[in-house]
Amino acid sequence: MLYLQYFMQDLILWWISQTVTTISGFLESYAELNKIASQLKTHFGTGGSIKEGVIVIQGDHWKTITAEMTKQGFQVKLAGG
Repeated sequence: MLYLQYFMQDLILWWISQTVTTISGFLESYAELNKIASQLKTHFGTGGSIKEGVIVIQGDHWKTITAEMTKQGFQVKLAGG
């Protein structure tokens, strides 16, 4: 299986109704997505899930998630509003 480096991926971050933040565009396996989602949920002390390759984090955390994902080496594009 081919794994791409984080910097080669363009993630799209949505914040919906200021209650849920979603992150899509991952090329990782489900296990890797689950690991990333777990780290984010623990870091922000909130719930969340993975649905069809999209990480869903409860709450309006788009600014801090953007900073965290950028720090981990992902390229983040903001969408929604």
